[in-house]
Amino acid sequence: MAHLINWKKSMPVTSHRSRENPFLSLQTELDKAMQDFYNMFDFSSLSSRNFKDIVISPLVDMIEDGNCFKLEVEMPGLSEDNIKIDITNGRLIIKGEKTTSKEEDKNYISREIHYGSYERVIALPDTVDIDQVSASFEKGILYITMPKKEGSAQQSRAVKIEKANK
Repeated sequence: MAHLINWKKSMPVTSHRSRENPFLSLQTELDKAMQDFYNMFDFSSLSSRNFKDIVISPLVDMIEDGNCFKLEVEMPGLSEDNIKIDITNGRLIIKGEKTTSKEEDKNYISREIHYGSYERVIALPDTVDIDQVSASFEKGILYITMPKKEGSAQQSRAVKIEKANK
C-alpha cells in the first residue's frame, strides 16, 4: 500500500543552482500550500488567543435609492451599544467591539467565531447631506440612510467626441 508523503515534516526541494531552475518557485509555492493545508488540521496550534483582539471588516451592501444612499452593514453578535459611527473628512467610519464569552477556560475543539474590533471606513460621495445621516440596528444588521443634498440630483448627458487637430 502506498503512503502519502508527510509534507509537513519533509524538507523543501532546493538546489544550489536555484537561478537556473525555473521550477524552484513552483516547488516553493507547492510546499507552502501543503504546509498551510496540514496546519488546518493541527489542533495543537488552536488557542483562544488566535480569535481575540483581531480587526474584522464587516460586510457592507451599498444601495443608491433615488434621493439617498443606504448601507446595510453585517455586524453579528453586536448590539447598538457596541457600535460607533462617525463622519470625518468625507469618510463614514463604523466601529464596533465584539467581546469573547466570559468563560475563557473552555476546551475548544474547533473555534470559528471571531471576536475583536469591527471597523469599516467608507468614502462618501460629495452629494451626501451629512447632517441628515441616520442609523438603526436590528438582528445583527446596521442600517444607515444618507440623504443626498438638495439639488444634487445626478444629471447625465452624452459627450460628443471630436476629431483631434494635429
